[in-house]
Amino acid sequence: VNEPTVDDRSVAIFLPSLSGGGAQRVVIDLSNALITLGHPVNLILATGNNSYTDALDPSVKLHDLNVKRIRNAVRPLGRWLSYYKPDSLLVVQRHAAIIATVAKWSSGWKGKLFVRETNTYCYPREAKRHLMDKLIALIAQRLYREMAGVIAPSRGISDDLRRCGNVHVIPNPIYVPSSNKIFQHPRPFVLGVGRLCEQKRFSDLLRAFSLVVKDLNSKPLDLIILGEGEERDSLHRLAIELNISARVMLP
Repeated sequence: VNEPTVDDRSVAIFLPSLSGGGAQRVVIDLSNALITLGHPVNLILATGNNSYTDALDPSVKLHDLNVKRIRNAVRPLGRWLSYYKPDSLLVVQRHAAIIATVAKWSSGWKGKLFVRETNTYCYPREAKRHLMDKLIALIAQRLYREMAGVIAPSRGISDDLRRCGNVHVIPNPIYVPSSNKIFQHPRPFVLGVGRLCEQKRFSDLLRAFSLVVKDLNSKPLDLIILGEGEERDSLHRLAIELNISARVMLP
């Protein structure tokens, strides 16, 4: 009996879940685009918390490892790799990369491991960050040197990872249909996209925008910020404080 294998044209991707923010959205867009190009996609998820599943192309094959925590995914992921034997695996997010590396070592899988890093390492060194975040960052930096490749979505992240070896810059793929209502906005606008959290520093964007509109006097220019997160209310309040609330939209 022939052992099951993954199609030579297929792409195997591992991430904790399909719930959350931008990284999950990138995986969905990438998976759907690969399907359109004729590449089968095997999407391996650690947990069943998958609020974005409906956005996936039905042809994407979902493999749920059904664990409660990402740290418990080592053995089931190792079994998956041993069973399907993909030529390569793309891992999204830092802690998932650590799990995938251990799964590779323990299972004896010989394929190539790639990681998409979503963040810089300087941020976890700030005093506010939890000690575990710093430890994960240090471990990941060491493991990245042994991977077939590291993908960074920006030049800044690439520069931060330059000691980790084979780093490539591939910007996040974004597809927005021309029919999207945002393009029907009647005035010129600046667009910001991302999770509404402290790390994204949308407060700085609001302050910078307030300086710009002062120079513009009465000329039309708006700011549209797309995203969800715990800072939505505080950003609304800041826009009022800066006297730019009439120009700022968070739909």
